[in-house]
Amino acid sequence: MPVRKVLITGASSGIGAATAQAFARQGHDLFLVARREDKLTNVAEICSREGASRVILSCQDLSLPGKGSFIVEECLEKLGGLDILMCNAGYGIYGPVHQVSPEDMARIWQVNYQSGYESIHAALPHLLKQRRGHVVIVSSIIGKKAFPYSATYCATKFAQSGLAEALWGELRGTGVELSLICPG
Repeated sequence: MPVRKVLITGASSGIGAATAQAFARQGHDLFLVARREDKLTNVAEICSREGASRVILSCQDLSLPGKGSFIVEECLEKLGGLDILMCNAGYGIYGPVHQVSPEDMARIWQVNYQSGYESIHAALPHLLKQRRGHVVIVSSIIGKKAFPYSATYCATKFAQSGLAEALWGELRGTGVELSLICPG
């Protein structure tokens, strides 16, 4: 199997860290993104021991507009390409809508949805030009069925699911694949 260049957001814990380790065991090049440098460094050390060809870290706060595009450009520069983009960064805010401030909603929207959209937007020209690649969007079962007191999180996950469903149709026949993952 050829070495793939893999960008994973939210790589410092959970699904992101586990996926990074799985790709490492296959000997792929990894570009790992998260805001917690200590945890990201720990994951990188594990990935190096597990067999990753290369591991490059980018400590970024994806709540800042434009960081999604920035990390793709940084990955293309430092890894020399991109084959798999995994949009996994996210967090939850729970409580009644009237208690979640618009500022908090804007931040969760930026991290959970907008940064992924920015990354996909930046990566697609490269992936389409090479006529191969894979975009993975990690949403949630809550992106298919909403629950009370989780409206902010649900809204971001529904948006991810909608983006994935529409993008899947756009990518048919291009050689670029798309997966929507809905843990829950």
